Amino acid sequence: DSRIIVERVQADGPILQPLHAGLMDFDFTTCNPPFYSSTEDVSCSAEFKEFGPNAMITPGGDKIFVARIFSESLQLRTMCR
Repeated sequence: DSRIIVERVQADGPILQPLHAGLMDFDFTTCNPPFYSSTEDVSCSAEFKEFGPNAMITPGGDKIFVARIFSESLQLRTMCR
């Protein structure tokens, strides 16, 4: 569908990079946690899952990722309808 756009961003850059670039307005953003802080965290989590983990490692894990996206959202609130 032409109304849905998937954007890849660099891990060390802004999470909401397309909004920072000002190329378009967004109605909705989503992400697919969990995000782990280390490979050890991924391994520990895998013990409790039926299927292997399919996750991204990011500094600070879920907590820092959510804090970053929240902070960016506040800065960019006029760019999102």
